[in-house]
Amino acid sequence: MSNNWDNKEEELIEKLEVVTVPSPSPKGLPVKQYAVQSQLPVYEWPDVGSGEYDVGVVASFGRLLSEALILKFPYGILNVHPSCLPRWRGPAPIIHTVLHGDTITGVTIMQIRPKRFDVGPILKQETIPVPPKSTAKELEVVLSRLGANMLISVLKNLPESLNNGRQQPTEGVTHAPKISARTSCIKWEEQTSEEIFRLHRAIGNIDGWIGVRSVMLKKTLTAADFYNGYLHPWHQKNSQAHPSQCRFQTLRLPTKKRGEKIVAMQQCTK
Repeated sequence: MSNNWDNKEEELIEKLEVVTVPSPSPKGLPVKQYAVQSQLPVYEWPDVGSGEYDVGVVASFGRLLSEALILKFPYGILNVHPSCLPRWRGPAPIIHTVLHGDTITGVTIMQIRPKRFDVGPILKQETIPVPPKSTAKELEVVLSRLGANMLISVLKNLPESLNNGRQQPTEGVTHAPKISARTSCIKWEEQTSEEIFRLHRAIGNIDGWIGVRSVMLKKTLTAADFYNGYLHPWHQKNSQAHPSQCRFQTLRLPTKKRGEKIVAMQQCTK
């Protein structure tokens, strides 16, 4: 970004270019699609273009930035991070906020430092209560709006914001790693119902559904082993449980190929 800081009546941003990480989709990530629609120059990491800018901004970028790149910007590079740092440093702060039942969250605008994620000084931080039973997707919408407004506020007074930056406290540091198969594994015999419902809200899609790759019940079961939400008869021999007690229901999605069936399973909600 390039900006004239002396005249606050002028437009805040004079020039803007976008760098996005690679995506398996031909259209690219939503930020790339928006940049193309807005006729902004777009580069794919690690290409960052060759223009000269006053300040850089990253959000959900997930790549370590070198000191040489940071120093190219006179005002450094800012990060819009959806948590109250130092809580939930890492790539999945919103998911871990929901997963761990946090009642308070927020957004932090901070300066990027090389070699480590989310450790730089805080320029602005605001907190909000986590809406009861909100999903990670719902919370993401709220925090993205809050973060956008905070970023504009910081950019309008950037030199002052940088001078007033404060180091993150050493207490209360937690990490938010990417969700892995191990993290998203449901262990019915070990986890409480509240833990299972939090996992459901944290990693389910916008409609509340969770795709299940396999189920462990003495042996690995796949979606094909279920019919109308219940185990096929060959899995129910000598079972004391009635089929109505099954915790899964199925969703059949329309497909183009005749006879093809896709089954998604959802853990029943309260």
